[in-house]
Amino acid sequence: MAPNNILDANIDAPEAEQLRRRLKAKKIGLRFLPANASDEQIIGLLRRLKTPTFITQDCQDFYVPRRCDKQYCIICLDVPDELVAITVRKIYRHPQFNTAAKRMGKVLKVTSTQINYFEVGESKEITIAL
Repeated sequence: MAPNNILDANIDAPEAEQLRRRLKAKKIGLRFLPANASDEQIIGLLRRLKTPTFITQDCQDFYVPRRCDKQYCIICLDVPDELVAITVRKIYRHPQFNTAAKRMGKVLKVTSTQINYFEVGESKEITIAL
């Protein structure tokens, strides 16, 4: 069975281990794709899975409106490495993102204080408090 939570290879090992245990996440480079997979290979993987959420620290390449797709969610973390797991847990508890169905079609950029996101069908970036 494929996981719904995919961690980018750029997620620090201790933080990735915490997330793998709590979210049943799989890390790129360990199971699905090579650690040096291209952005397009990652998007291709997301399109093949059922309701995946991709978690990355690569905001430059993934936090763009063109990455929005109703089949998946991308969470871009703009936080220090040691805050990755805590921040992801906050997102997953947030009332607007606490189910896969609520996350689908969105690309989020998360800082320690706010969430900015693009959504399929919306033309503007949305900002809310974390």
